[in-house]
Amino acid sequence: MEKEKYKSPRIPLYKKRSLGEKITATFEFLKENWRVWLSCVTYLLLPLCLFQALAQNILTSTFMNVSILENANDDSPFITMVLAYGVQTLFVITGSILLSSLIYAMLRYYRENDHRLTGVTLRDLKSLILHNIKRMLILTLLGIALTIVVIAIIVLLIDHPILLLLLLIAMIALLIPMMLILPVYVFEDDTTVFGAVSRGFTLGLNTWGGTFMVALVTGILAYILQIVTSIPWYIAFMVKTIFFVSDSSNTFFDSGIYNFLLYLFGVLQAFGTYIASSFTVTGIAYQYGSAAEEQDAISVDADIQNFERMTDNDELSDFENL
Repeated sequence: MEKEKYKSPRIPLYKKRSLGEKITATFEFLKENWRVWLSCVTYLLLPLCLFQALAQNILTSTFMNVSILENANDDSPFITMVLAYGVQTLFVITGSILLSSLIYAMLRYYRENDHRLTGVTLRDLKSLILHNIKRMLILTLLGIALTIVVIAIIVLLIDHPILLLLLLIAMIALLIPMMLILPVYVFEDDTTVFGAVSRGFTLGLNTWGGTFMVALVTGILAYILQIVTSIPWYIAFMVKTIFFVSDSSNTFFDSGIYNFLLYLFGVLQAFGTYIASSFTVTGIAYQYGSAAEEQDAISVDADIQNFERMTDNDELSDFENL
């Protein structure tokens, strides 16, 4: 079968790039595959957004509940607020895992198949997504354990402000190279979780400036897009708050219709956040590809393997023709 012709060359993952080239590769990949990207994000994350928006509205409504201030003996609003916050946090973590799993599955499928992502559906990406989710859950558990240790250290240093400040600065600086641990663990199948931590941390330290700049540029873009999709919810929430605080007799802003409208805006806000975050996730993947190529020349090894495989196939074909 004749291979399909493409207007633009394939965007390699493993290639040494400048900052501008990494950002360009991020945009070009999502632009080339926007149908697959948007459709898969919709099927995978929109159902989650429906529940996430509900938890958010319960949380914000509880914040406005004056009974927290007026009746100190009533703990029910506080309990509701804590539960809603916990549930929303769980939704955000789940959504982040699903989004990253999807983007990395798309990048891998795109790299390993001649037809790239043409005609690909969520079903085609299912095995890769499940593979990514499994590895991300392992990293999440490791991250939770690390967070507990860090909190314990902070508690121990609470009476030593200088040491605590130095610790916080070091933690912020180390968060940058830690961003490459995830793509290492997802794309490199043979590595263990601790091997991925070591390699990702090494790659991140060696390219600290580049990783920081990619995260900064894509983060700013994601933040702008998040603001755009969040404006309707914030305006509706502020209007409701103003009428709630002023004890106005206008009951429309506390009606079921208005609350449902606020809920829909919350769904838009959550979904827009995941769409915007796709740029950062993709950008970090290309930052990893650039760092790995710079250190290990992965693309050269892949070309050699492909050449050997093609040579073996040609020899087999010649043998069969004898």
